[in-house]
Amino acid sequence: MARAHVRARSRRLGIALWCAAWACAAAAIVLSLTPQPSTDPATPADKLVHLGGYAVTTLCWLLSTVWAPVRGPGPVRDHPERVVAAVVAFSLCLELAQPLVGRTADVADGAANALGAALGWGLWRALGARLEEDPGRRR
Repeated sequence: MARAHVRARSRRLGIALWCAAWACAAAAIVLSLTPQPSTDPATPADKLVHLGGYAVTTLCWLLSTVWAPVRGPGPVRDHPERVVAAVVAFSLCLELAQPLVGRTADVADGAANALGAALGWGLWRALGARLEEDPGRRR
């Protein structure tokens, strides 16, 4: 009975992580392809938003596709760098699509997105290392 409870909890966690990952992707699409915001896109705050947004997006995708307890071995789980590369490619595609909606593609935004993805990967690796250090917890 306890094993079924753990499986159900793991499944709920997996669903929650997938929902978070897709919500991040949807937010990136909406925020990138809607009319220009009223704030100046050249400000450092804008770049921090890009950095933080893509760090969270990458972390959510890594947790849902690579870490989630219900995941078995596979091409994505064994190669988390593919997830990071996909997030960076996604962000660059959104940057390149912005002229189609009256905005301008910005190299600095693309760089901030890529740095955010790298930060998310670093956070994911640190979290994984911490879970492995704690003998009372399992991945």
